[in-house]
Amino acid sequence: MGLQTALASALLYGSMQQSGLLSVTDLTRAPAWSLTNANGSVSVSNAALPAYVLEVLEKRNIIPDPLQRFNEKRLAWVRDDTWTFSREFTLSAPWTGGELVLAGVDTVADITLNGQRLGRVASEHRTHRLAVPAGLLRSNGANKISIELKPVKQEAQKDQNSYAYTVPSVAHLGSFAEHKAFIRKAGSDFGWDWGPALGPVGVFGSIYLLAAPAAPEAGSYLQAAHIRQLHRDDKIQLKVHAVVSKPATGSDANAPAPAGTAKFVIPELSIDVSKQFSGSEDDFKEGGACRRVASGEGGSRAECNVFVEVDVPKSQVELWWPAGHGPQRLYDATVTWQPAGGAASCSDAATLDADDPAALESKAGAFAEAAAAAPAPAQQFGCSAAKRLVGFRTVELVTQPLAEAAKEMAPGAPAPTGGDAEGGFALHPQLLSSCVPGGFAPVHPPFPLHYPAPTTCPTQSRP
Repeated sequence: MGLQTALASALLYGSMQQSGLLSVTDLTRAPAWSLTNANGSVSVSNAALPAYVLEVLEKRNIIPDPLQRFNEKRLAWVRDDTWTFSREFTLSAPWTGGELVLAGVDTVADITLNGQRLGRVASEHRTHRLAVPAGLLRSNGANKISIELKPVKQEAQKDQNSYAYTVPSVAHLGSFAEHKAFIRKAGSDFGWDWGPALGPVGVFGSIYLLAAPAAPEAGSYLQAAHIRQLHRDDKIQLKVHAVVSKPATGSDANAPAPAGTAKFVIPELSIDVSKQFSGSEDDFKEGGACRRVASGEGGSRAECNVFVEVDVPKSQVELWWPAGHGPQRLYDATVTWQPAGGAASCSDAATLDADDPAALESKAGAFAEAAAAAPAPAQQFGCSAAKRLVGFRTVELVTQPLAEAAKEMAPGAPAPTGGDAEGGFALHPQLLSSCVPGGFAPVHPPFPLHYPAPTTCPTQSRP
C-alpha cells in the first residue's frame, strides 16, 4: 500500500473517535511476544502469534524437529513444562471497558492483564471472551498481557483425580491418553498408533481487545448468525437467528441488554428486511430472549437472540442440487446489526466482520506494514455483519421406488435403472474389484449417484 493511502487510512480512523463506536485492537500480528518456561531457563523474544510452543522453539533452533526419529520422547520436557506468552502494548484512548477475545487457545491457560487475573480458559474448541473492567488498561503507559499455558497431561490428571467415578483408560503403546477424556483438546494430540504424543500447547487464533463505548445503549455487536430454511408448498421461510452480544462497561459488572436493529439482505432476491430489538431486564428471566454469560472474573456480558423472518416464493429461487443432479446455486446473504446510539447508518462507519473481527488487513491494510511492538491503531466500527452463502435445498427420506421418486426431481438426473429401479441396488463397474460369492469387493473412486447395473457380475439383492 502506498504512503498516500496509508496516511489517508490513518486520518480516517483517527477522525472516527465517536462515542458510539466499537473499537478493536489486534494483539497478534506484530512480532512482539516473548515466550518463557516456568523457571526461566528458556526465553524467546520477538515471537509472533498465532504459534505453538514447539513451533517457536524449533524456529529458534532450541529444539530439533519433533517429528524426526525419537525426538517425540526426547522432547517430553517441553510437553510437561509451563509456558508463558507475554507482551506489552499501548492504547491511544482511555479504556471504558470491554472484552479481551481469544479466538483459539490450546488448551488450559491463565490470562492476566496488568497483573490482574482475568480468568482461566480450558477448551481448545471455542472462542473465549473475558471481561476487562474500566480503568484496568492505561492509555498513557505500557500494558502487559500474559497467557500462561499449563501442561495438558498434568491438568487432565488433576481433573481425573478429583472425579468421583472411575473412567476406563484409553491409553495404548506410544500415548499418554489415559486421562484425555478430562480435557477439551484434540484426542490425537495425546498420541495414537502412528501419531506422535506431543501434547502441544499454544495459540492458534487471533487475540484482540474489543472496547465498547460507555453509553448504555451503544456498544453491542453481532457475535454469530445462523440462517435456517423451512420449505412449504409454494414458499420458503427463511429464519435468521442473530446472536447479539454486549460487553460490560463502566462500573457495572453486568452488561444491560442490547438495543438496535437486525437487518437481513439477499440482493439477488430483492430481500431487505429488518427488525428492531430493545432488550430489558425482563428479557433475562427464564425463557427470555437474553442471558448473562460470565466473562472470566471481571463481569458478565449480555447475549440476546434476535430473529428475523421472511417468506420467499419458490418460483423466485433456483434450487441447489447435489453433484450430477443440477447446478449448485448459491445466493449472497448478509446479516447486519446496527446498535442504538452508534453511527446514524452503517454506511457512515466501517462494519465489523462478525466472523473474524481481528482481520484488520481488510479494513486498513496500511497498518499491516507496521510490524512494530505496538499493536495496529484501534479500528472503529459502527455496525457488525456476517456474510453467508445460502443454497435452497431439501433433504427427504425416500421410501418409494427410486424410479417413481425421480419423476418428482427437477432438473434431476435420468431415472435409475436395474437394481435401483426395482428397489434393490446396483454398483457402478468402477466400484467392483471382483465378483465374489456372497457379495462385491468395493473400492473407492468417485462415482455418479445414479448408475446402470453392472453387466459382468450378477446383481446382488440388498442383505
